[in-house]
Amino acid sequence: MQFSLPSFLLTILFGGLFLVASFIHYKNKYKIAYSVRNMFPYELNYKSHFADNFYGNTALILTILGFAFFFSTFDLNFHNGFFIVTLISGVLASLFFLILVFVPLDYIRIHSIIFVFFLIFSFLLPSSVCVGSFVYNQYLMSIGESTPIPLIVFGLSFLMTIVTLALLLNPKLTLNLRMKKVVNEDGTIKYVRPNVLTLAFTEWILFFLLYINELLIFILTFVF
Repeated sequence: MQFSLPSFLLTILFGGLFLVASFIHYKNKYKIAYSVRNMFPYELNYKSHFADNFYGNTALILTILGFAFFFSTFDLNFHNGFFIVTLISGVLASLFFLILVFVPLDYIRIHSIIFVFFLIFSFLLPSSVCVGSFVYNQYLMSIGESTPIPLIVFGLSFLMTIVTLALLLNPKLTLNLRMKKVVNEDGTIKYVRPNVLTLAFTEWILFFLLYINELLIFILTFVF
């Protein structure tokens, strides 16, 4: 608990700085606003040097370090084995997102492999929190203690597991990135991005879900 609060707050602070600085950099470079619905995280740095988006990239690295520290220290006693899975899946999911930001689709095989691992560990994270909080609740009951927090976390993390599973099983989650055909008034045809690119949007959703999982774990630490 003594480490959870500062690391939780730091991930929020640096994560916000990463988004703001990176979106501003993108708009200044391309003169259009960045959209998480149809743009990949790697596009924030596509064909750019690290220094071009220095503040955004540095904040991202600090965010990932914050996540890694949080997941590594939220339960120093490891009350049950499921929390060890939480530690591993949380740290790895964070690292895989970091890699996705710097590996463009030019290296489509590598990007695809990293995304698959990111998706798997993003699913294991709420799953382990769900089962771990339930097991921990049973442990508290066995020693005569009673608090609703583990069951609340269990219910919310169960919903998170269902949401992540739905993303994992989404039939539109493919690399078939079809552009939208638009016919202008003069008869010319151009191709633009659809309003939502499922793969790109999913990468961002999984990143934001890291924060929700972190919040649920932080709430659970109040009963450790």
